[in-house]
Amino acid sequence: MKLLGRVFSYFTWALLAFLVVQKIIVWNKESQQKGLPVQNKLVQVIQANGTTALQPLLNANQKKILIFWATWCAPCKLELSRVQSMIDNHTLDPHKVIAISLYEDPQLVWRTSQERKYSFPIGVDPRGEISQDFKVTGTPTTVYVADEKIQSISTGLSLLLEKSFKGFLASP
Repeated sequence: MKLLGRVFSYFTWALLAFLVVQKIIVWNKESQQKGLPVQNKLVQVIQANGTTALQPLLNANQKKILIFWATWCAPCKLELSRVQSMIDNHTLDPHKVIAISLYEDPQLVWRTSQERKYSFPIGVDPRGEISQDFKVTGTPTTVYVADEKIQSISTGLSLLLEKSFKGFLASP
């Protein structure tokens, strides 16, 4: 029984070390993108009736928060529900954020956004072209853009999401 406990303990520490190394690799990749210019591409944005319309990813001279997500991603569901709560509480302007679904059918994304009652713009990137520009490797990935440059990028759940959003949008 003690042997099994030791094996479990070693396995747990090895798994923890692996996850830490992976996060360091992601942080390094993300830090290298800070300051890179963002091309203002057109993105398919889902309309209320389920159709899509091409719209610019960015608004000139305005800050924008991009969240790359997937309908099947449980952490994305949590992160986007927190975004929706900020909008419902009037602490976030819905036009300052866009959630872009990766590699998914627009109708699935529309149905999911309707079920979850998202009231912020939802974009679709069915071929992953926009996500490739930002080197997205996981979901959710949040990208903060100002002056048409990447200010910050992070992958995974943000423990301080509301504080991060407020700080970014309030900064000069």
